[in-house]
Amino acid sequence: MEILKWLTGAPEKNITPREFIEKNKMEHPYEHPQGAPPEYGEYLYSKLKANLPQSISDLFSMDKAVVGQLGIPTPDAYTKRIGDNGYAIIIHSGLPRFIYEVSRIIFANSNIWHNGGIIQKATASKEESIEIISSIYFEFMKKGKVGIKDDYQISREQVNWASDNATRAEMFVLAHEIGHISIWQQNGTNKPVSLQDELDADKNGLYFILDLTNQLNTKEYLYKKRMEYAGAEFFLRIYAGLEHLGYSFAHTHPLPSNRISEFRKIALGLAGNNKRNFIKLSTVAFAFDQLLEAVEQKIADKSKSAKFVVGLTAERTVSTLSVLIEECAKGQIHIETALEQIVSYLKYVDAKTIDEAAEYAMTMYFVEAYDGPPENADFAEWEKQIFKGIIQTLPEPYGKTFQEHYNPYRSL
Repeated sequence: MEILKWLTGAPEKNITPREFIEKNKMEHPYEHPQGAPPEYGEYLYSKLKANLPQSISDLFSMDKAVVGQLGIPTPDAYTKRIGDNGYAIIIHSGLPRFIYEVSRIIFANSNIWHNGGIIQKATASKEESIEIISSIYFEFMKKGKVGIKDDYQISREQVNWASDNATRAEMFVLAHEIGHISIWQQNGTNKPVSLQDELDADKNGLYFILDLTNQLNTKEYLYKKRMEYAGAEFFLRIYAGLEHLGYSFAHTHPLPSNRISEFRKIALGLAGNNKRNFIKLSTVAFAFDQLLEAVEQKIADKSKSAKFVVGLTAERTVSTLSVLIEECAKGQIHIETALEQIVSYLKYVDAKTIDEAAEYAMTMYFVEAYDGPPENADFAEWEKQIFKGIIQTLPEPYGKTFQEHYNPYRSL
């Protein structure tokens, strides 16, 4: 396979990164969609540039690192080493198309909130969205390219949000590839890329898209970067769906489902290993997670689905709880409504996970010191009081589990 040869072969000699990309553009010309930037890879770099270390920006300014898009319908991206210190980042045209089509349906299934109220209700049901996204995967595996789905309702607001989410996902793809370059700059390029290198590139990529290079108090800043983090996980979820269908990834890449678990560990580390900061960062990602996991369950080989699907984890359960508590604290829903939705959610969670989620929530609200923006400290205390109220009114069998974990913290 030509792509695999590019990835694993020796660095190209006697050619610059830009010449390498232009040469391959001639072999794989790309027709830009109407309204899209003519050089989409460079457009993504322009949005990411301010977040990068100066040493990386210098490589791009000197044309030693170049990003380009090829007219190949598969959803792939990779970096080719050129000469002794050059890099060509390749994005296939099928990647942004795949990401955007799935993103559109995700947001057709979403209520759009602004300033405490819904300005756009979901135009597609969960069941309809699962069917449409699944059909995109099946059609891609059958035809080798992404088809355009337009047989569902979607508003202009939802299209705009979907486009923004897709751009963030694609920015993470580019940031991951730049993460490889950063590793090679530090450690040299003479050894093969390992699985650990891929995870390190994920860490670098996440660091870049969260703009932690320029933030002195990163823990405060994470509260403002939910959508950036959601875009990154959204991309990993899309790859996990392809994994279920047997799509072949480059041999060095971790299985996407395993990669999601490792990615969350990385995010927790960047959040200072503070569970509340991590949950606040990841709430939108976990919301996407539920719909995309339902898609995975539909398209996966039933004998393999348990292996691949992440499942209703303690983190996701606490994320759902945290979002509802936050909405209560903002006055957007009543505590009775939040309680009803929590009970409805917990019905689908096994007892062991509920026990783990209860312990996780106690750590988050009562053990860890508040470590977010100072201006949100009073709001965080109000969230804690709402959580106490929910614990005391949860019906059985959930109430008993949460009460047992809460007992040591009653005086806090």
